[in-house]
Amino acid sequence: AILEIFRGNLFGAVVFGTYGPFWVIYGVLQTLYASGIPASAVNSAVALFLAMFAVLTFYFTIASLRTDMVLVAILALIFIGLVLLAIGAGTSTTGFTRAGGWVTLAFAVLAWYHAAGDVISATFGRPVLPVGSLRR
Repeated sequence: AILEIFRGNLFGAVVFGTYGPFWVIYGVLQTLYASGIPASAVNSAVALFLAMFAVLTFYFTIASLRTDMVLVAILALIFIGLVLLAIGAGTSTTGFTRAGGWVTLAFAVLAWYHAAGDVISATFGRPVLPVGSLRR
């Protein structure tokens, strides 16, 4: 997120500045705070947390329509994954949780590709890996 600020990319700064803390908070919620929440409410709390980030991701997906196709696909998959994980947590359905995990792996692969494209483009001074620019 900090590097995106230096590059003048507010969208990248907001997105990366959101998902970094998201994973930290999610880990803390699961490891430290879950034991302090009544057992009957843990799944609902996790589902609400995931759903809240699904809403933010939906906004990011709309905003990404002015970036590139790979980033749009990444954010769309994050949104789908968060919705599936929230449903899985809220209903204690392992099928939804498992599907959310697979979608998460798919977006991770695309995210690595996008990151590689960004780093390689910066090094070569031109785009090398196609990402399908949507800029007008």
